[in-house]
Amino acid sequence: MKKPTFKLEIYSPQEDYNLNLSKKRMIYRVVQELLNNTFKHAEANHVTLTLHFDKKNFYLVYEDDGRGFDLQNIRKGIGLDSIQSRIKFHQGGLEIKSELGKGSITRISIPIG
Repeated sequence: MKKPTFKLEIYSPQEDYNLNLSKKRMIYRVVQELLNNTFKHAEANHVTLTLHFDKKNFYLVYEDDGRGFDLQNIRKGIGLDSIQSRIKFHQGGLEIKSELGKGSITRISIPIG
């Protein structure tokens, strides 16, 4: 199995914004699923995970330089469905951009509070 290099970027706010335990657990599970998809399908060399806050939201950006996929013709499996349902449950936003041969970017926002 190919092992990509990982880069973690965490931008701490000037104030300490807090997520409740349920949202922290959800974020952990989403990142776990994104990593699983990278190892199973992407054949990526590099992965960047960026986490930051503003006064209203927590943001997560997961980017890889893997094979990418066609969003119109992707066979949605349990993983992507799980990510979407978890984020929707917490009134969050999800944006996935990908192109064959150009990797993928997943952007997630979750309201704080």
